[in-house]
Amino acid sequence: MPLFLFTPKKVWKMEKNQKRNGLQLSGMRLKYIAMVCMLLDHVADGILLPLMKTSVTDALLQQYLCMRTIGRLAFPLYCFLTAQGVWHSHNIKQYAASLWGFALFSDCLLYTSPSPRDTR
Repeated sequence: MPLFLFTPKKVWKMEKNQKRNGLQLSGMRLKYIAMVCMLLDHVADGILLPLMKTSVTDALLQQYLCMRTIGRLAFPLYCFLTAQGVWHSHNIKQYAASLWGFALFSDCLLYTSPSPRDTR
């Protein structure tokens, strides 16, 4: 078994005056990375896929697959950030209620907004 599984949690924390080396990824930076990944995924699906239906080239196919692969990183990042939010929340019930409230609000907007697919 790895030793870090049995190490007390306070050992993992850094001292206030201790310098950090390397890349620092805060929660906000991870959110921005996840948003960019999701944007790439949606651009590939919304713009490149219709272009591929008219004419498929190797470069377009490679670009489409690369953008979709990068876009698939968004969901695990959002799951990690949600788990971190639960872990660091002082009131888990209030955190869950806010997540459910946002989900209901988003679904209401999704199902009541007009879509180009409605005209078919």
